[in-house]
Parts: sequence; structure tokens; C-alpha cells
Amino acid sequence: RRLPTRLRHATSLVSPRQSPMVEGRPVLPEGEVGGWAAKFGLCSEAEPLASLKELPSYDDLNFHLRAASGAEYVLKAHNGVIEAGTPARLLAQNRFIERLRAKGLPVPEVVATPEGVAALPMAAPGAPESNQVAHIRVLSYLAGNIVPNKEPKTDAFLQTVGATVGKIARALEGFEDEGAVWDWDWHMKNVAAACSARVSYVADSGRHELAQRLIAGYAAALTPEVLAALPHSVIHSDVNDTNLLFEDDEVVGILDFGDSIYSCTVFDVGVAAGYYALGQEDPLHVFEEVLRGYLRTATLSEKELEAFFHVAYGRVLLSVCFSAQTCAAEPDNEYLAHTSEPGWAVLSKLQDVSPAAALARFRAVAADIAKS
Repeated sequence: RRLPTRLRHATSLVSPRQSPMVEGRPVLPEGEVGGWAAKFGLCSEAEPLASLKELPSYDDLNFHLRAASGAEYVLKAHNGVIEAGTPARLLAQNRFIERLRAKGLPVPEVVATPEGVAALPMAAPGAPESNQVAHIRVLSYLAGNIVPNKEPKTDAFLQTVGATVGKIARALEGFEDEGAVWDWDWHMKNVAAACSARVSYVADSGRHELAQRLIAGYAAALTPEVLAALPHSVIHSDVNDTNLLFEDDEVVGILDFGDSIYSCTVFDVGVAAGYYALGQEDPLHVFEEVLRGYLRTATLSEKELEAFFHVAYGRVLLSVCFSAQTCAAEPDNEYLAHTSEPGWAVLSKLQDVSPAAALARFRAVAADIAKS
């Protein structure tokens, strides 16, 4: 990936107004959104949109639309330069969403045109270069609240997160899709390589040494042979604080399916545990409680339990290494530098936790669930 890369993963969602222009990001003035919405049957000259608002996004463009009927949608203009925005990946995302929806999970509805087309090309004579490979999709809008990383999390909340990831895993059992077979630097199988390629951008000597140790630990524990032997399935791959919507203590929305991929099943719960540890006092306790919730709705083998700790800290490690690279490109941007601080705090708190000690605690959680 070219700089800047998936900065939203660095620990917070970055508005396009807070970040530099991304290569391939489509151009779609608000005045033209209604025309695209009309192609999906959401409005007409007689019944124009009641409202539209641009939403924060990084690689793409997103607009929250309200039709005259009161129905709400998200119109997405996808960056076609990145693989997640190619037609094959967009249609695979739609199938992923439809699978979860069919299993009763709270995901958006895919909206097609009256002709049944779910992704329209933006290419047109005279259109900006980025638009020549961009596509438009529409999903129904899900209402709910994002619970920020910095807010303290109760055990019950963390267990709800884990249970939701478990429900996703159960819903995807037996689901196969060739469009989910792809690869990129944010794939958890690539943590050691992706971090090794970027750790030189970590300027602080203490943090650099910590990152090097964690990279070595990840590579030693999760070798290609170990990863290949773990159970595989299609996974969401990005359950974080911006991708789960809550109403009180209930998950009412699951968002953002662009990272969905065929990979190790345990990656999903590990990624969620890593992200939800951000801003919390005891990251290892967060891992335990997310795992506890997961095991109430899904299962992990002993080998997956052994991998879980590495996956959880590995996602945070990946985020801070990418963030360091981006900050190096913009050394005067204090906002970018600040976004990585919660990740470094997590890694610092975990640096003296041995994988064996973590595994013992995770086995205790699994034993508790088995007895209940």
C-alpha cells in the first residue's frame, strides 16, 4: 500500500479533512450525489432526497442519505485503486453481508438498482482519473452508538463484543466465497513481515526495541506451518470500536466489511480483543473477557487458544507500526502522532506478560465456560 495507509486502523477513525488526499479516492461533489441515488431508486425529480451528509471515511467517500419516505441509506463511492475497492471485492463484500443478514445478524441491507445491479461504475468520459476505476454501492443505514476506545469497558460489555464475534463465526461456518481469497499487508498472517518492513520508522528507542521483541515473538509463535494448521473460514477481520454499533448494552449494528477475508478463524476474536484493549487499564483482562464472551457462542481449539494472545497484541503492533510510517511522512502532524499513543500503551502494559502466563489465564476462562 502507498502512504498514507489505512490510518483509521491506527486507533481512531480519521476524517478526510484530517488526513491528506488518498490516491484513488473518488471525486463526488454533494450536488451529484442525488443523481447517483436516483439510479438506485432512492429519489427522483418529484421526490428528491430529504437530506444528505458526508460521513467520515478514509479510502472512500460515504454519504448518509434520507429519502423522502424517511428511509435512510449510506451511498458509498469506493476507491478502485485499492484492492478492497475492486468490483470483485465489492461483490464479495455484498455476499458476506447477505450471509450474515440471512443468519439474523444486525448488518445493513445491500440495495441494488431497479435492474438488480449492486455496484455501478463511476467511469465516464471527462470524469476524474480516480473515478474511472471507482464504483458506487448503497447500503441501508444502521442507527446506533459508537462506544469510544477511551471509555472504560465493563466485563459485561467486553463479553458482548466477544459474543458478537462468536455469532459472526457461527454464521460463517460452511460459507465459501472465492472473492474472499485475497491478501494484503493488514492480513494477520503478514504481521511479522509488515511490521518488520516498517519498524524502522519507530523513532523512540524504547518503543523500537519493544516492537522488535514483539515481532520476533509473533514470528516464532505463528509460523506459516502453525497458521496453516489452524481452522480457517471467511472472517470479518476488522471488529473494532468504529464497526460495532450499540443501543444500551446491545449490539445493534455490524459495519465495514472491506477487510473480510478467508483466513484463520481465531483472527476475528483476536483482532477484536486487541482493538477493545485500547484505552483500558488492563489489556490482558480485556483479552480474557472478550474471549469469555466468544466462547459462550463459538468454540476455539487448544491450538487456537495458544494463538489468541499473539493475534490480540499483534493487531495492536500492526497498527502502531503502520502509524509510525505515516507519521514519518508527516512529522509535523501532531494529530497523527497522538492517534498511536493508546496502542503503545497497550503494548507497554503487555511487554512483561509471557505467552505461557497469558495462555494459563485463557485456559482458565475456557474451563469456566465449559463448566457453566
